[in-house]
Amino acid sequence: MNDADKSLTVDPNHLMRIIEKRVEVPHQLREHKDMLYDYIREFCDDQTGKIHYAVMARDLQQFNFDKETNFGIVPRSAQSISSGKHSIQAVDPKRTVFNSNFDVYDTKRIPQNQLEQIEKRVVKMNRLFRDKFKTEANLQASLQKVPADANQNLNVDDFKAFVVEQCREELIERKVSKQDVESFMSAFTFNNHGATCVEKVAPLVFETDVNKVATNLTTRVRANPPPALANEDLGTTVRGADKIDNEVNKRMRGLLEQIENKVFDSKPRFYHVFKQMDMDNDGYISYKDFEQHLEKNKIFASKDEIVTLMHNVLDTEQKGYIDFTTF
Repeated sequence: MNDADKSLTVDPNHLMRIIEKRVEVPHQLREHKDMLYDYIREFCDDQTGKIHYAVMARDLQQFNFDKETNFGIVPRSAQSISSGKHSIQAVDPKRTVFNSNFDVYDTKRIPQNQLEQIEKRVVKMNRLFRDKFKTEANLQASLQKVPADANQNLNVDDFKAFVVEQCREELIERKVSKQDVESFMSAFTFNNHGATCVEKVAPLVFETDVNKVATNLTTRVRANPPPALANEDLGTTVRGADKIDNEVNKRMRGLLEQIENKVFDSKPRFYHVFKQMDMDNDGYISYKDFEQHLEKNKIFASKDEIVTLMHNVLDTEQKGYIDFTTF
C-alpha cells in the first residue's frame, strides 16, 4: 500500500457489502454485523468520511490471536474479543482459563491412573513455584497476603486466584494448563466449608521427595477446623463470665442438665457422643453444629445462650469450635 492509498473515501456500508462478498462471514456475525461496522468506523474520519486503511492494517497485523481470543487466554485489553465487550447477544462468551470453574478432586478416592497423572502435575507445579519463590519462607510470606481467617482457613476460590495469578504468564504461554492447576490444588485437604490450611501449602511445595508427595496424595488426614463464618448467623454478642448473672447461670446449668439427660443417657461413650454433636462430620464441633444438635434433641436455646455457653463453658479458648481432645 503506497502513501496515496493510505486513506480513501469509501462508504462503510459499501465496504461491508464487499467483505460479505469476498469473505465467508459466519451466520451469527452476519446477523450482528454492526460489531464489524463499529470496528471499521474506528478508522473512519468523521469529517471526510475517509477510511484510514494503513492504520487499520497495522491494527490487524498487531492482533495476537492466541492472546486476544477465548482460547484459554485472559483478555489483554478492554477492547479484546474475550473482554466481553464484543460478545454477540444471546451467545454465551467462551470461558477462559482465568474465569472458568476449577475442579478439586479427592485424591483418596480417584482411580490409580488418574492419581498418577495428578501426581506428575503436582511435581511439575511444585518445581515451578520453587523456581519462582526460591525459598519456603518467601512463598509463605506471599500466601500471608491472601485472606485467611484466624484458623488459617484459605478459601478454595482465593487459593485458585492466587495460583492462577502466580502462573499467569505460564498459562498464557501454555506452559501450564488448567489441569495442572486443578491437580496442584487437589494435593491439599479441604474441609466441608471449602477451605484448606494456608500453612500447609509452602511445606508441600518445597517437599523434594517425590515419594512423600505421592504419600500425601493418598493419605487421609483430618481437614482444617471450620472457618469463623460457619458460626456467623449466631451473632457475635457474647456475655463474659463477669457479666453473667444468677438468672443466666441458672439457664446455662439447665441447658447442660438437658444435654446430660438426653445425650448421656447411658454409660458415657465420649467419642460416640462427640460424633453425634459433629453434625457435618468434619471432626470438629462448631457453634453451628452445637445449635443443630440441640434442635435435633428438642433442647431449645436462643442464639445468645448458645454462644455464651460455648464461650464460657465448652470453647474456653474461644476458637469458634471444639475438637475431640477439648470435648
